Amino acid sequence: MDERTEGSDYQRLHHFISDSPWPYKPVLEAVGRDMSELLRQRGEPVGLIIDESGHRKSGDKSVGVSRQYLGSIGKTDNGQVGVFAALSQGDDVAMVNTRLYLPKEWTEDKKRCDKAGIPLQDQEFKTKPKLALEMLKEAQGVIEYDWVGGDAVYGESTELRLVIGALGRTFVLDIRGNQAVYLKHPKPYIPDGPAGRGGIKNTYKSDEQDIKVGDLLKILSDSQWKTYTHRQGTKGGKTRQVVCLDVFI
Repeated sequence: MDERTEGSDYQRLHHFISDSPWPYKPVLEAVGRDMSELLRQRGEPVGLIIDESGHRKSGDKSVGVSRQYLGSIGKTDNGQVGVFAALSQGDDVAMVNTRLYLPKEWTEDKKRCDKAGIPLQDQEFKTKPKLALEMLKEAQGVIEYDWVGGDAVYGESTELRLVIGALGRTFVLDIRGNQAVYLKHPKPYIPDGPAGRGGIKNTYKSDEQDIKVGDLLKILSDSQWKTYTHRQGTKGGKTRQVVCLDVFI
């Protein structure tokens, strides 16, 4: 940044980023609002993509560093993981919010958190879907988007799906092959019988048979699959085979 900014001072810039206290959220809000307005002017749908990115980091002093899965290298290694929110329209993408993921080995060690300078309100363990929820709530009234996208880490979160639905947004979230679904409405009910611990009946059942997504794919006919070109790459169109099927989770 110092090399690209005319008249900048390396020491002052380093102090500003690393040591000086300044409110970062208004900066993120300003970036998000500007990008939202820019993309909205084009009149095309805008997606809000939730995803994580992990990067190798040696040592054990940097905030959040631990042995964990790092998507950038496709395996478990020592590093830091961040959860990001980005606006997407076609091939154009702009990051508009972020959260640093803190593993339990950090949040369960208050002295380590204090020494690293983590604010007290951020020392609570939060799953990646929970961090995504925080960013969705912050986006309300600031960023305009039409749909939410994410991989199976977020698609498996029932709470996240319910919140997005309550916000009136369409979502395109991955699920894993072992996810059970119903081809008909499950019509859940609480069966008659003695209550469980605490005297409360809260275990729902269904008379419909569920099926795992991986098994469902095996019984689909060839005629149900359609091929779509979803974007242009350097060597031509990128295609996917798709089946659109209503199911219940």
